[in-house]
Amino acid sequence: MKKILLIIAVLGFASNAAAEESWWNTVLSAVGLGEETTVQAEGPNLDGMLNSVTSNLGVTSEQAQGGMAALINYAKQNVSEEQFAMLAEKVPGLDSVMQYLPIVKEASSSGLGGLMEKAASYNESLGQLNQLNKQFESLGLDTGMIKGYAEQATQYLDTPEGQDAKKLLTDSLFKI
Repeated sequence: MKKILLIIAVLGFASNAAAEESWWNTVLSAVGLGEETTVQAEGPNLDGMLNSVTSNLGVTSEQAQGGMAALINYAKQNVSEEQFAMLAEKVPGLDSVMQYLPIVKEASSSGLGGLMEKAASYNESLGQLNQLNKQFESLGLDTGMIKGYAEQATQYLDTPEGQDAKKLLTDSLFKI
């Protein structure tokens, strides 16, 4: 009991007299009776990634959502289910971006688009890349923006907390 009173007295003298409520919370915490507060480390998340894309690439939030959904869908097709689950765990909200996946209308079967469609029908990787290109075009984005989205995603994940997610995402986007 004497130790508790001593701790209270020391904390009381060390505290700012103008902040009585803060002082009391400090005392309660020191003796294990205060409110528990947990500080959660801020790590990568979908909203942060989308904000990064929007501000750094100058696109609308709808384009950021749709483009990131297309990119993540492409990544999902190029890794195992376990790897994608680990990526989604490392970046909270990532799996929910699929709701923004752009709907692609059938392209004309003539010209270069028709040639790409024909080639894509024989090769799964080309088919996935062709689909990604169409999704970006349906958002009013140049297909050259795909690289910018991938760069923004990996730069956003380039933090101590995001290294595992960055590696998983980079490995899955290797074919682009």
